Amino acid sequence: MQVGTVTDVKGGLLVTESDMVTAFNDYFVTVFTSQDTSHIPTPVNLNLNCNFSDLCFREQDVLKYLSKLWPDKAAGADEISPWFLFQLKDCISYQCFCYFVKVSTKMLFLPTGNVQKLDNL
Repeated sequence: MQVGTVTDVKGGLLVTESDMVTAFNDYFVTVFTSQDTSHIPTPVNLNLNCNFSDLCFREQDVLKYLSKLWPDKAAGADEISPWFLFQLKDCISYQCFCYFVKVSTKMLFLPTGNVQKLDNL
């Protein structure tokens, strides 16, 4: 692979492969691993006294967010492709909805506003 002209931080031309690799490494280390820890903001405690049982959403809400996935993006930590989820959104929205509800609240919020226990999901 050919790389065009590479200069160091002082503007000097780098000609050896070793010098170029060192310059790139020095740059990427500052971009990806260096942190300025002197200005970390203090989180605000909102004391909302909310929990998962206060959430109310429907299958249509899950479908809406599955529809907003960008299919051309990389898979996340679960290694599931957004393209795959986007293509199956109409088939999996209800199962995703039920799973999320079961895990978070053990309650199913039906579109009518009624609440029903999920015992056999």
